[in-house]
Amino acid sequence: MSAKNVAACAATVLALAGGFAAPSSAQPGPNALDALCGTLGWPRALPDVTGQFLSQTIRLGALGCWTNVRGVAPDGGDPVSSPTGTYRTDFRISAMSPSPGMTARRDEMVTLQLTPLDPTTPTGVQPCDWVSADEAGALLGGPVHAEPLGDEAGSVDISCSYSRGLGDTGMQSELRLPQSFPVSAAAQLEMATRGKNGTAVDGVGVTAQCVSEQTTTPPSSTLVVLLGGNRLYRVTSWYGTSCDELKHFAQIAIGRIGA
Repeated sequence: MSAKNVAACAATVLALAGGFAAPSSAQPGPNALDALCGTLGWPRALPDVTGQFLSQTIRLGALGCWTNVRGVAPDGGDPVSSPTGTYRTDFRISAMSPSPGMTARRDEMVTLQLTPLDPTTPTGVQPCDWVSADEAGALLGGPVHAEPLGDEAGSVDISCSYSRGLGDTGMQSELRLPQSFPVSAAAQLEMATRGKNGTAVDGVGVTAQCVSEQTTTPPSSTLVVLLGGNRLYRVTSWYGTSCDELKHFAQIAIGRIGA
């Protein structure tokens, strides 16, 4: 894992530890998730999250519906509830209690044993191969730098960031796997696009919505695509990329990922 990837993971887990999701477009807010979780049958079986990154598992991840999750770092501290800035690295979940598959109430304590991420862990996938830097540059109007994130083994939220190095001009291409959702990919898409300035987009994935968020800083457009196998693909661009352009980008990526 590169130093930049470690920093990105650290920023994410610090945001999560402070109780806030890392900023991104077309994401469901905590109130929407809480409402959805409240409709589920409880107690319910715990998913198996061993081997996953802590930052991808709590809050908006697979354990997002459980309200009493704690982590145990090697120093005995709890990165989940510690003040922002206490821990500057992400962690991998090595064990959990209760065990995967056991039923637990929504407010029942779920304890995660944690180990630091190993920066020498080999990558598992190559997300920047889904759309090459040249292909992304053609859309963004010039050469781009491509940086993979979450490409290590065990990651369930995998992305590639493309930047022209001009302020916030850039794109992010992201694939979320089945183990990343608190409920399901379909529920995540519905939450992410509900009440937004969204438009249905045909011809890509099972179903897709393009969301324009021009009041955010920077203004952005996001195409969220439901894929087969309980997966979700998302591409976000800042500053004026059209839904048609995002659709073309997504078609290239999904053609290589698999619909």
